[in-house]
Parts: sequence; C-alpha cells; structure tokens
Amino acid sequence: SDGLSTIIFSNDVLTIKNLVVISVLFIFLIFTSMEIMLTAQLLLGKESGDRVGSTVNMVLSFLFYFSLLSNPLSETPIQVINPFFWPFKSALNIAFSEKWINSLFYMFLTFSFMIILLRVMTFAIEKEKVLFDE
Repeated sequence: SDGLSTIIFSNDVLTIKNLVVISVLFIFLIFTSMEIMLTAQLLLGKESGDRVGSTVNMVLSFLFYFSLLSNPLSETPIQVINPFFWPFKSALNIAFSEKWINSLFYMFLTFSFMIILLRVMTFAIEKEKVLFDE
C-alpha cells in the first residue's frame, strides 16, 4: 500500500538449497567481475586495461545494482544485456522454483560469457607468449 516493492521471505524459502544457490550466485558475480578485469588487462596492457576494465566493471555493476533497487523482479532490456544480471536471475528462478526454461537460458548465457572471456584471455596470453619468444 505504500508503493514500495518488498520481498518477504518465509521459512520454507530459507533452505539449504537456496543458501547454496545464493553462495554460487556470489561466486559467479565475483568470477565475472574478475574475468572482465583480466580480459581488459591482457588485451590492452596493464595501464589502459586497468582503466577500461574498472570502468566496464563499474558501469555494469552500477546498472545491475540500481536496476535491482528500482525493481528486483523485473526484466528490463538494460538488465537483460547485463552479464551480472544473468546469474542473479538464474539464482532467483531456482530459489523460487519457477521459470525453469528462463533460468536455463540465463545459465547458458552466463556460462557462454565466461567461456568466451576465458577463450579471449587464452588467446591474449598465447599472443603475448609469441611476442616474447621472438
């Protein structure tokens, strides 16, 4: 009635499964952030990589957190293109046992993004190795 959207957790939502899902969510968010930073550093060098990686991380994380503050259960276009939103939405769907196809789609996006960043990092490391071997 006051216009604020709140989530009320009942006792059956706070289970071991949901605590594991939330823990995995935080691991994915941290791993995604680290991958973005490392990819920027490996592709652009230390100084410019730090600036670009930090900027990308800040912009994506601010968009993620501000969109969650405004309405945590919505799916706006800004949220859907944000890689920080994908593990959050998967964890939310798994925790509340709903929208399994949607959850699988976001899991696929999360793992694909991580694999693509790992491949780019591997390519950058191999390129560096070739430059220093000569």
